[in-house]
Amino acid sequence: MSNIKPKRPTGVKVLGIFSILVAIVSFIVAMEVYKQVSLARLLGENYSVFEMIAMFLILSMILFFVISALVFSGKGRKIVMGFAIVNIIFGILSLIGQVPGGIIPIIMSVVTIAYLSKQHVKGFFNGSSVRAIPSNFDDDLPPKNLDGLNSTDDENPLDILKKRYALGEISKEEFNEVKNNLD
Repeated sequence: MSNIKPKRPTGVKVLGIFSILVAIVSFIVAMEVYKQVSLARLLGENYSVFEMIAMFLILSMILFFVISALVFSGKGRKIVMGFAIVNIIFGILSLIGQVPGGIIPIIMSVVTIAYLSKQHVKGFFNGSSVRAIPSNFDDDLPPKNLDGLNSTDDENPLDILKKRYALGEISKEEFNEVKNNLD
């Protein structure tokens, strides 16, 4: 089953698209800030704080493009979660500084972390199907059926495979591969 690439969950696609949109908005806002700074320089005024904000927005744009690439490639789940934690910290700091909109990055980051913690998403980022048929070769534990109860002697691996496919826990490709392995 290791050669079957898990299907990208819809939420992962949404997260990747959202990251791209945030990167684009960061770029647009940074360019607008730079334009205002350039106009201020022509008038002989100093707006170095706004230059720093524009540089932060450009850095933010680059980070969000990197995040979208990591998300779409199915790699870097922990990096994305780390960035979300940093985003929560910046959101809290902006709330303390009474900057409007500080709650939005906190909410989005908490939702991102919660979603990336789900088993099927972890499986996608690990490159494996989490819903594959478990191995019953563990000597310490008795085999289990779908309800988590001890399996009966009349259940064979093909019956278990059919049940898992019927419940949607494995894809058709995984079903066929395991079935071929059982034959």
